[in-house]
Amino acid sequence: MGTQPAFIETPRGSIWAFIVKDSVGSRGSTSVVAGAKAFTAGPSGSFIESITAHPRGTNAAGVIFMWAQDANSGGFRYLGSAQLPSTTAPSLGDNTGMSPVNLSDDLLPICLFPASNTTTPHRGLRVSPGDSIYYAVDQALSAGWVIVTNGGDL
Repeated sequence: MGTQPAFIETPRGSIWAFIVKDSVGSRGSTSVVAGAKAFTAGPSGSFIESITAHPRGTNAAGVIFMWAQDANSGGFRYLGSAQLPSTTAPSLGDNTGMSPVNLSDDLLPICLFPASNTTTPHRGLRVSPGDSIYYAVDQALSAGWVIVTNGGDL
């Protein structure tokens, strides 16, 4: 991990939308991940700025897990987990929709970027070139979640 800020050269937010429904994993999983690959970092690496979960319908409460797979060794590194609330699909004709859940506070570390003479806290994760990010949930879900990872290639 470098000491210089990561500036995104190529945004890839919409490309990283991923549906998590039946990809069941556990926190202790480090050699074989039962989850599913969400994306692979670009040739110069990538930077994740935020992660949100959008419910697709009625779901039980649960947990989402996040791992990184090293491009060189193939090994997995557990990055974190976050709570997913139970959701209920709106009835026909109800246009209120379902609220997304911000997962950034639970899944992304705080980075300090120098700005003049002060340091400004910012959440984000630098992903090494070729490394992949995986997500999984702790149980199979009836409707699932769309996980949107906002960021881009460096």
